[in-house]
Amino acid sequence: MTTSDKINLFIEKIDFSYPPDVVYLFIKIRSLLEEKNSKGELPTLNLYCNWLVHRELDRSSRHLIDRLNNKIIEHMDTERNFNSMVSEVLGVDRLREEVEKILPFLQDLSKSKPIDWIKLFSTLFVELIDKPIKLKEYNSVKQLNYPNDIYGIKLVEHDGCICWELLSPSLENKNSRIIGPLISTSTLHI
Repeated sequence: MTTSDKINLFIEKIDFSYPPDVVYLFIKIRSLLEEKNSKGELPTLNLYCNWLVHRELDRSSRHLIDRLNNKIIEHMDTERNFNSMVSEVLGVDRLREEVEKILPFLQDLSKSKPIDWIKLFSTLFVELIDKPIKLKEYNSVKQLNYPNDIYGIKLVEHDGCICWELLSPSLENKNSRIIGPLISTSTLHI
């Protein structure tokens, strides 16, 4: 039985609100990404699969943190909605697209058992709470000040919402936090 077959059978019974089911699904998707050599083609999905199975993500975080820092600068220059920008960096909208690319049979399956994307991703995001994505060498940024010392990001629960939180030594030293809601800006409505 192939990994795709296992996923297909499992999705017919999955409870999208049950964390062990969602974790199992993403572990199987991670295996499928490796089998199909699709990590580079589906970087957002690969990020979430890896993020889910590690206590913290630091080996592959440089590109994401650099993009986040660029969005901070862009926000300061343009005053574009920062919550949308952070959610864009985290690939909130791309995640569903990439899941559908690696699991094309979801289209057929959804006729018999619709995929509850909101429950699926809500459960995933809850599982990622307090699992930071951070620079491996973040000690070197301690001499800088916000916004130049961002070394990571993590998901947190704040006021009943799943939010992102920037990680910065200067903010931590001031006992300050920059938190915003994790949002979808697409018409996919995940």
